[in-house]
Amino acid sequence: MIERVDAVILAGGSGIEEGNPAKSMLPLGSRLMVDYVVDALKNCQSVENIVLVGPEELKSYYGPETRCLLALPGATLLESFMSGVDALETSSPWILVCTGDIPFLTTEAVDD
Repeated sequence: MIERVDAVILAGGSGIEEGNPAKSMLPLGSRLMVDYVVDALKNCQSVENIVLVGPEELKSYYGPETRCLLALPGATLLESFMSGVDALETSSPWILVCTGDIPFLTTEAVDD
C-alpha cells in the first residue's frame, strides 16, 4: 500500500497563445480553477508535497505559505511533467500527476 505520494499539477504550458490564460488560471466563482485542485490535494492524507507547473503568474497566487512548490513549464507536456518532478527533488517511486483544470476533484477521491 502506498502511504505518501508527491503530486505534480500541470497548470498550463508554454504553448498558450499570447494573451490567453491557461485554462487552469481561469476564474471559477471567486477563485482560480487550479485553486480547487490545490485544495483537494492539500487536504489529502496521502499527499506530501505539491508542485504547480505553469505560467510565471502562478507566483502571485501561490507563495511558500501555500505549501506549493512552483515550476515553469517545458515546451511539451512531458517536459512540463519532468520540470515538476525535478522541483520535487525526491527519489520516491510514486508521484501523482493531475491537471489544473479539474475543479470537481475531491480530497476523498484522491485519498481513495
